Amino acid sequence: MEKELIDFANEFSEKYLENESGDYFSKNGKYHIKYFDGILQGSTKNNPARIHNKTKICELSKKVLTHEDITPNFVYYSIIWCFIRPKYKSDIQTDKIAMEHYLSTNRKKKDVLKGMYYVLNNTNVKNMAKRLKILT
Repeated sequence: MEKELIDFANEFSEKYLENESGDYFSKNGKYHIKYFDGILQGSTKNNPARIHNKTKICELSKKVLTHEDITPNFVYYSIIWCFIRPKYKSDIQTDKIAMEHYLSTNRKKKDVLKGMYYVLNNTNVKNMAKRLKILT
């Protein structure tokens, strides 16, 4: 995992509750987050994050990320997930790689699981049961 991405995910996830909506960039400008106040357009109401395959911009929903089941660790995981997603064939494969990285940082697995249960239990996400099983 690239150090610039790890540093950017750390920095943003530590301050996400204080951050205003807007554009955020990593120090080298390679990584870009658009932070929205409301729900991500064209997305389910509980989707906290997504990545655009063409622009490689990660969009985050402040409304979803401020839910009580969401932690800074989940935000960190979500940012990593978004930026590595274009490299893999499926969400399931991305879940696996993102979780492996996340656990290598000695963060609490329960923080990701709690956030994922909130997000996936309230959506029609394809392969939801399979994705939750991989993460547990």
